[in-house]
Amino acid sequence: MALFGQGHIHEQAFNTGLFAVREDIPTCLKAVLCPFYLIGKNKAEADGRKMSLLDMALCPSEYYTRQQIRAKYNMDTDHWMDALTIMFCCPCAVCQDSRELTLRKKALVAKYRPTTLEMD
Repeated sequence: MALFGQGHIHEQAFNTGLFAVREDIPTCLKAVLCPFYLIGKNKAEADGRKMSLLDMALCPSEYYTRQQIRAKYNMDTDHWMDALTIMFCCPCAVCQDSRELTLRKKALVAKYRPTTLEMD
């Protein structure tokens, strides 16, 4: 199975579609079966910290987390579309946010990964 996000990172938009369920089935299952966990995890990652039990218990607003992700990565802002997406398809939005955070983190690590030199 190919891992999603193998290629160019789009700077101004989400890198995967809202309904890209087949690209990351385990994350999508978490979004449907255990949304409080994934919403809390996304918020903690967007904040740049580790997730705590309070992140799940207090369940932060998915709308604000999504807006925070857009601001953090200088993505185009779309308040109305985000509000409607969360209202009518919250698990899809949560899954897309999780995929985006994972892709951006992997791209950052790859960018700053030290190169290895082979010595003869």
